[in-house]
Amino acid sequence: AMPGEDILPKAFFFETSGTTEAQYVDLYIKVNGGNEQYVGRADRAGRLRFELGGALADTRCWRIQPILKLYNDSTVSGYPAVIGPLHMEYDVVPADMAQVTR
Repeated sequence: AMPGEDILPKAFFFETSGTTEAQYVDLYIKVNGGNEQYVGRADRAGRLRFELGGALADTRCWRIQPILKLYNDSTVSGYPAVIGPLHMEYDVVPADMAQVTR
């Protein structure tokens, strides 16, 4: 985010192939350098959307790092694939000055 602005992430979306209940992609985010927070699991192929809800609802940040982890819990070799870019839907809001350190 630019100085004086915060990012208010709403959702992430990306496309997968080769995903099943045993071969899946988990989406996590790190907010402002903090710990990884689980967002959702892609366990079917196609273009999927992940809304930020629960503890992540109304998250304000100036830096956000999405993390995609590929898993294979099956006896079949290989991993699922993420096709193309990861997109983030967000709003830009005035910075929460209470969180700014000087």
